[in-house]
Amino acid sequence: MWAGNPSLEELRRRTGVASSTLSDAFSTQRRRLPSLDVVRAVVRACGGEAPEVAAWEQAWRAVSERPALHDGVGNIQVPRQLPPDVAGFTGRRQSFDALRATRTQAPATAVTGTAGVGKTALAVHWAHRIADRYPDGQLHLDLRGYSADPPIASAEALELLLRSLGVPAEHIPAELPLRVGLYRSRLADRRVLVVLDNVVDSAHARPLLPGGAGCHALITSRDALTGLVVREGAARITLETLDAAESVDLLARHLGRARVEAEPEAAAELAARCAYLPLALRIEAANLAARPRQTIAGAVRELRGADLLGRLQVIGDPETAISAGFDASYRALQAETQRLFRLLGQVPGAGTERAAAAVLLGRDRDDPVPELDELLAAHLIAEAAPGHYRSHDLLALYARQLGPV
Repeated sequence: MWAGNPSLEELRRRTGVASSTLSDAFSTQRRRLPSLDVVRAVVRACGGEAPEVAAWEQAWRAVSERPALHDGVGNIQVPRQLPPDVAGFTGRRQSFDALRATRTQAPATAVTGTAGVGKTALAVHWAHRIADRYPDGQLHLDLRGYSADPPIASAEALELLLRSLGVPAEHIPAELPLRVGLYRSRLADRRVLVVLDNVVDSAHARPLLPGGAGCHALITSRDALTGLVVREGAARITLETLDAAESVDLLARHLGRARVEAEPEAAAELAARCAYLPLALRIEAANLAARPRQTIAGAVRELRGADLLGRLQVIGDPETAISAGFDASYRALQAETQRLFRLLGQVPGAGTERAAAAVLLGRDRDDPVPELDELLAAHLIAEAAPGHYRSHDLLALYARQLGPV
């Protein structure tokens, strides 16, 4: 019909079905099947014999029996749960290239990195860009893995996701394996994007992965989620801090380009003092935007003589503070790993090596140091070069302020 062969009028003549009904049946906006009588009539009008008609009937019945997302009065609901897109997003071109590749090559993509590095911002921004590839909906759930509130357990998360998929509360089973099965059954033949934000670890996320080939899970976590990479074949993108140019561009997007271009050296120093960490940059930009008469150079002078971590916070929103994010990551560590992190904070210089870490813990130089691996997995340190580890400036300052063990 779209090609005009047969035309809508010719199809109406052959089928005896009204033009308006035929036009509606072929509409790309349609969410419910046309009637079986219309399907039969169209197949016959296009030359279909009894076997073809029977095949189309079978396909119609198979689709009509699929569970649907209803609003209670017969209309199909499509969940559109993405939070608002991130204003002033900048940079991350390499990350977008990686996300573009992993969307079709892996069942899930894990975006990992340290607190404040912009994992959620990247995931939400990317999800908005690809939402139209998932016409059956987009689910979003903040699992509160690093919040002042307790994390949302996998079983509770599944209940929330199933409710979003139209399953009545009384039909949701109590047992976790049955919830997983029902959730994956609901998504099996659909194309749905599932965004799981602030996951604690691989075990937390695993039951929430959809099983359908048309679905994709986009996960954020401060944990490396190596278990998902190994067992589920998830792709992993690790975010680093922004580079100097991207950091200044972020400031310009929030403060106005004219204001930043008027003080380029001060803007560059401000970005450096924020350790090129996106959350720190956004906080300082927001504080400066609220003081239109303050110069960027003046803000830099204030930072030089201030408690930097204490300064990088939003009044009235303590969870947005840089130190609050670091606190949550630190508390999740094993006791001996916490001790090593604090010891590393007292070491002068730009980092340490594995042998030196062993000595700090009172071990022989050649002894294993699994605590370093835990700090790496939690993104509280990074491997700047093979065997050489360091934290970015704000994390190093945080470790120093924790004090000696």
